[in-house]
Amino acid sequence: CLPPRMVATVGMALSGIGLMLIASGFDSRPVLFFAVLSFGLSLGAESDLIAFLVVRSFGLRIYSSVYGLLSANVAIATVAGSILLSQMVKQDGTYAPFLLLTGILVIVGSLMFLLLPSQDYVEEAPQAS
Repeated sequence: CLPPRMVATVGMALSGIGLMLIASGFDSRPVLFFAVLSFGLSLGAESDLIAFLVVRSFGLRIYSSVYGLLSANVAIATVAGSILLSQMVKQDGTYAPFLLLTGILVIVGSLMFLLLPSQDYVEEAPQAS
C-alpha cells in the first residue's frame, strides 16, 4: 500500500502530464483522450485529496485555518495563471507554451507532496481539569 503523500504526488502529476501532452502537438485521439482523462481525474480529486492530507498532517484543531490558506493560494494562483495565459497567448498566438509551462509547474507542485511528514499528526487528548 502506498503512503498517501505518494498517491497525491502521482495523482496530481497526472494533471501536469495531461497538460504537457496537449501542448505537445500529438493530435491522435488516443493521446488526447488520455491527456484529457488524466487532467480531468486529477483535477476532480484535487480538493478531496487536499482536505484529506490537511487533516492527516495538521489535525482537526487547525484544519480550517490550513485549508483556508491553501484555498486562498489556489485562488491567487488562478488569477495569476489567467493573467499569464493572456500575456503568453498575446505574445505567442498559441496556447502551447502556456500549457507546457503550466504542466511543468504542476509536476513541480505535485512533488511538494513528498515534503509532507510520513507520520500522521496525532492530537493530544484534552486535559481534565
